Amino acid sequence: MSHFKCLSSLSSIDDPLIYRSMHSFMAFCIYEHMQYADDDPDLNFTLATDEDVGYLQSLTDPEEWSLIETHCCNTTTRVYRIIYTDNVMFVPGHFSCHISFLP
Repeated sequence: MSHFKCLSSLSSIDDPLIYRSMHSFMAFCIYEHMQYADDDPDLNFTLATDEDVGYLQSLTDPEEWSLIETHCCNTTTRVYRIIYTDNVMFVPGHFSCHISFLP
């Protein structure tokens, strides 16, 4: 699992579509936090990798999840955004078969 705490830490993501999805949601979370608090947000964004299959199988029902599907250059990219109270997890679509609550 790759962990990200701020926008600049996302620069290590190679896939531009995953980067864009994570960056836009993280930027919104920072903006929303700044509307209600004076301190810096304590963000924990993660991106699932091949080594995380066992962990993905143990996930419980989240507060919310959504499918982000991007169609570009005759290719479709799917990324699931899974939100828990202490973590926002991004899971590439090909891992969805390992997560019990996803269709």
